Amino acid sequence: MWKKQVNGMGNGVGKMNICSLVLSVLLIVMLVSVVSAEENNSISFVLGTDHNRDPLENIITSGYLDINISFYNATEANSTNFSAENVIFLFSLDAGTLQNLNNTLNHSAHIVSYDLPETHDYGNVNDSNITGLWEAGGYHNVKTLIRYMNYSFYGSGVPASEKLEVAFVFSRDSSIITMNNVASDPAVSDMMNISTYFGRSNEDLSFDLSDKDIVVMRDLAAPVIETITPTVNAAKANGAHVISVGDLVQSYSLHNVNLSDLEYSDINEYFKYDSEENFKRLTTFLSVKFAGRIDVIQPTVERPIYGIYHPEAGEIYSSAEDLTGTLQKAIIMKSLPLLLSILP
Repeated sequence: MWKKQVNGMGNGVGKMNICSLVLSVLLIVMLVSVVSAEENNSISFVLGTDHNRDPLENIITSGYLDINISFYNATEANSTNFSAENVIFLFSLDAGTLQNLNNTLNHSAHIVSYDLPETHDYGNVNDSNITGLWEAGGYHNVKTLIRYMNYSFYGSGVPASEKLEVAFVFSRDSSIITMNNVASDPAVSDMMNISTYFGRSNEDLSFDLSDKDIVVMRDLAAPVIETITPTVNAAKANGAHVISVGDLVQSYSLHNVNLSDLEYSDINEYFKYDSEENFKRLTTFLSVKFAGRIDVIQPTVERPIYGIYHPEAGEIYSSAEDLTGTLQKAIIMKSLPLLLSILP
């Protein structure tokens, strides 16, 4: 039937349809090959303790990326055949368990080992990124670890991370000063270019955010939010990640990053206590999540119970000398517009 239909169409159309069919078949074969490759990409974790067990469960539940993740405790591992595994992570196992595992391990596989007895350490991967991320632990770092291992063992290496253009719109002087200090840190400026803007009604709000990769707005008043809405929407239309911190800012629904999502909820935590260290850790968080950087995400620094505080400084200091230096910067920053206006 198919042959008869082709013959009845004339040579040109028939050849075209045959070519289309051949191309379609090739495309299907290619797609099946790609899907099969992804389905065969897997990492198995064999855990002797519960360290990072919960993050692994959360990642598996969330349907993490293009790789299959499995984990086993020591008892389960003793009855599991690992001969088909290409990547396996052995953690904190005793000699007896490792001896049993050795009977089924594929020693040509990538075997990552951590905290194993020297006499039974079958690891053949030495990578400080893997050990650093595993030691730091937690949902974000284990997810970065899996992404890194996927790139390293199944891909063509870890792609270079993008340098981000990030805008912070704050209403408080101390937040601006603190973030500007962080922006000048070479470790941060290598990851991103940071721009800070005053989000107050008595300030110039004509700044342009349309070329930013990330826009963070925090605790802004309604008139400010309404004034900058067009430029925020322009940034979002150009693919920016927009983050709103504070109930009022969130109520305007300008954001496209959900801070209730486990993936991004820690952003709120970094803003609970303004300090240079918290803001630095926030920049790392943003770079890992939005630029694909391989780095350890550190937890937030909690507000000290005792210390020296001044409302212009924001951060709590352990010494008067540190506080004085920050206050001097605040005074200079406040005086700068006046100085610029009187200079020729």
